[in-house]
Amino acid sequence: MNLELNNKLHGFVLEQIKDIKDAKGTLYMFRHVQTNAELCWLKRDDKNKTFAITFKTIPDNDTGVFHILEHSVLNGSKQYPVREPFVELLKSSLQTFLNAFTYPDKTMYPVSSRNDKDYMNLISVYMDAVFQPAIYTNPNIFLQEGWHYQIHDVNEEMEYSGVVLNEMKGAFSSVDETIVDELNRMLFPDNCYKYVSGGDPRYITDLTYEKFIETHQKFYHPSNARIWVDGNLDIDEVLRFIHEEYFVNYQKEEMDFAIPMQKVLPAVHNRISYEVSENEPTENRSHISFAKIISTYDSYVQNIAWSALSSTLVANNESPLKKAILDNNLGEDVDLDLYDGIQQPWLVLTIRNTDADKYNAIRETLRSATSELVKNGLDHEELHATINQMEFRYRESHEPAGLMYGQRAMDSWLYGGDLAEPLSNGKIFDILREKIEQGYFEELLSSFLLDEEHLNSLTVVPSTTMGAERIADEKKRLADIKASSEENVLKYIEQNKALDLWQQSSDTKEQLATLPKIHLSEIDEKPEDLPLQIEKVQSVKTLVHPAQESGIVYLFFYFSLAGITIKHLPAVGLFTDLLMNLPTTKKTVRELQRAVRKDLGSLNIVTDVYSPDNRSDACIPVLAVSCSVLERNVDKVVPLILEVIKDTKFTKEEILPILKQGNEGARQSIIMNGHSFAMRRVSAHHSAEGVFREYIGGYENALFSKKLEDNYDEMIDEVINEFEMYQEVLFSKDRLIASVTGNHLDVVEEFIAGINRIEAQGNVV
Repeated sequence: MNLELNNKLHGFVLEQIKDIKDAKGTLYMFRHVQTNAELCWLKRDDKNKTFAITFKTIPDNDTGVFHILEHSVLNGSKQYPVREPFVELLKSSLQTFLNAFTYPDKTMYPVSSRNDKDYMNLISVYMDAVFQPAIYTNPNIFLQEGWHYQIHDVNEEMEYSGVVLNEMKGAFSSVDETIVDELNRMLFPDNCYKYVSGGDPRYITDLTYEKFIETHQKFYHPSNARIWVDGNLDIDEVLRFIHEEYFVNYQKEEMDFAIPMQKVLPAVHNRISYEVSENEPTENRSHISFAKIISTYDSYVQNIAWSALSSTLVANNESPLKKAILDNNLGEDVDLDLYDGIQQPWLVLTIRNTDADKYNAIRETLRSATSELVKNGLDHEELHATINQMEFRYRESHEPAGLMYGQRAMDSWLYGGDLAEPLSNGKIFDILREKIEQGYFEELLSSFLLDEEHLNSLTVVPSTTMGAERIADEKKRLADIKASSEENVLKYIEQNKALDLWQQSSDTKEQLATLPKIHLSEIDEKPEDLPLQIEKVQSVKTLVHPAQESGIVYLFFYFSLAGITIKHLPAVGLFTDLLMNLPTTKKTVRELQRAVRKDLGSLNIVTDVYSPDNRSDACIPVLAVSCSVLERNVDKVVPLILEVIKDTKFTKEEILPILKQGNEGARQSIIMNGHSFAMRRVSAHHSAEGVFREYIGGYENALFSKKLEDNYDEMIDEVINEFEMYQEVLFSKDRLIASVTGNHLDVVEEFIAGINRIEAQGNVV
């Protein structure tokens, strides 16, 4: 196939070719002449092929129409009239990724597969879903995925129901969602980012079926499509299919969906409430945020610099801005988050669990701490270490890599920028290292927190009555609607009957047969070889995997948790959370985390569990120490790991703030993802693995941590004794299985030599 500039292929013209060294690939940029659709192929030596079609979707209200569309188009289409093709594909396809995403200004539908035939099948189903969805002939899809009046009898109370509506009600119960949505309204009063793209439950019910259909017709058109394909694939077949099956039926339309640049306006301060239950305490439960638009999508150096600076300023309790707030008892935690992936990224600093009347003291403390940092300089070693780790993660491969590259490209492509630029950001890390010595990071910090003329602030206070008021308002609104028209009520009852009938129906054999299948002849009979060598290092079973082309070494040390009773599992969960977040006998927390960022790619200590042969009556719980490191830094691994697991100091003064921060995170997680906690708890009644997961990271674990916080002085000494015993007992050679990539058995040997315990301790608690 002749891939030369300006050549035409199946209705597409090849407009640009660029080498992308960071991705070890070549970027081919096509435009479909008839529709003006754009398609980019990143040709790489990757069998895991990715396809994603993205539409620029600009909301003009809070009804969440694009979120509802994202759900709805995956409920059957013209060629594939199946109720849930998404679910059926999960059963039958060889897909390695299958999903859809709603962003503030775009909607993406990505798939990936290692099998050529399956890849084309997935493209077919997704193209039909977005361009020929069943929503035009089946309004029940909108009622199910969006919203409807739920009523089955004239004597019943009427309710609102719908998948997206209920999902967003859950999201809006989170204080984080409340903060982000309000800040978007404050920062972007003149463009689409002021709206909640996922939908505000108060306004989702304003969306009509007619407007829903009209929105699909307006935005889901090839002239508004950007298609990303990635991997080692037959581009001729992909282009032919897209053109002949879909794009040939469309003509170019003018799609003016440009997002106006938001002018940075004088700062405002808002105060709003968020919902807590009637019996929750409200003291020290306010949150205070400071936010500002800080750049544009193509300010690549600045945006990556802010990511590095955020980590330096608030990564741990010893980081300068967080320490200033904690030391002055002005809050329990501090976050600094960059919201990018949009046309104008913005930054927000949030002080969590404080009192609203501490606003002035917080502002003065931040002003003072920032001025001192700008005057005396930031910790340059810390910045170097953070940039090292960021570069490591940038260059490290993740699956599906094609999706990651596609998302990066879209961060520029969507706004008319050069999509090759965000795929070539590797050069920026050296630029940032040079800028450390030039005062660049101090200037950035000053421009954010000391330029108060444009620094917006938000105080969010808890309300114990807001929930009851919201429910009462909704009930009254529904009662008024019901009372206003008996004819409409009867119509809603019939609507619900039809919806129930459709939801209870099953796909026919003929409908299911429309979904594309893979024949056995199209599947490689021989599974892909995953080379593995099992060695013994000082009697420790060690799994040896091939070296990575990236030059990255991966090490895993699995310590059996056999003998730990259920009663003590929550303490083990907290134990692993504290490692890496407390000082050691040799280093402060900042020094420890700096060493990890400087010399390693990652170092994680977690608990996990495996079920042998999927048995429900047995499991293998482990404490896993995992590490990634460049070949040249392998010698730094063992001393750091041993220091963390053997020399961490458990002091009550330093554990308490970490415990509080963890408990607040767990509380928000339960509010946002209560269903997952419920599922984990139910699973504990059915399998040994479920029991472990419930006590190590479920509701039982949350109860233990909250009880410890509430009875801290009475309980903490005993818990610390437990932690110190775990240090002595769990990290034993006889509990260990190791895993390593490449020829690095010497590292495993060095690690084993550093472990003092040789014999297993049996039942340790």
